[in-house]
Amino acid sequence: MTQRTLKHAEWLKIVESRASQQQLQIKPKNKLSPAVIWTFVLATIISLVSAWAFVTETPEAPTQQLSKESQMRINRYFTKQYMVGSWQFSHLKTSKDDINVFIRIPTKLALTGQALKGYIEQSLCPPASSNVWRDVSQFALYMHLYSDTPRHSDYAKCKAP
Repeated sequence: MTQRTLKHAEWLKIVESRASQQQLQIKPKNKLSPAVIWTFVLATIISLVSAWAFVTETPEAPTQQLSKESQMRINRYFTKQYMVGSWQFSHLKTSKDDINVFIRIPTKLALTGQALKGYIEQSLCPPASSNVWRDVSQFALYMHLYSDTPRHSDYAKCKAP
């Protein structure tokens, strides 16, 4: 007798594996429930509507920019103001709402805080009768004083007439 006999545990494994294979073959494929389908449809509609709203979004009104001619007039005005002496007009920097005038001074002023701001407002800002205000009318004008770098400047906002 050369044929080997099966033990009960081995026989049980074989029977169980065959039964599980038959169950896998018999099981029908899972169907999607209507709730899952409606959730997917709703998510697709929401994403399409938001993409459409993003694409058709009205652009913002273009911000007003200072024209090149106005920049040149303001540049000329401040260059003339600081032509003589040790204070020098450095540069003009514009942004969407502001015009910043930078003036280089040889040494830092002895004033601080409100006293320095008051000095800049009353002494350095253009007078109300100046033609500069026609170019600056829709912007805020800031005067900056600095001795080492423009980043560390003292500044004040000029009051428009």
